[in-house]
Amino acid sequence: MKEFRVCYTYDSEIRFVEIRKKTDTNPEDVRQEILHSLLQLSDIETWNTEKKNGTSFLRYVRVIEGERG
Repeated sequence: MKEFRVCYTYDSEIRFVEIRKKTDTNPEDVRQEILHSLLQLSDIETWNTEKKNGTSFLRYVRVIEGERG
């Protein structure tokens, strides 16, 4: 298994998610999968935050290959 870290940058915060994929998967494949799933959403509005009157919008997605360290 190969590990990837996905960085989601929102208006007021950054979140990291760890994903495991098959060994032959590359970061571009993971990025395309994420972008495809985001395009399926009618709105990319996410969880509530106190800092932005209840909404925070996704601004950037980055896929990093390898273990954190």
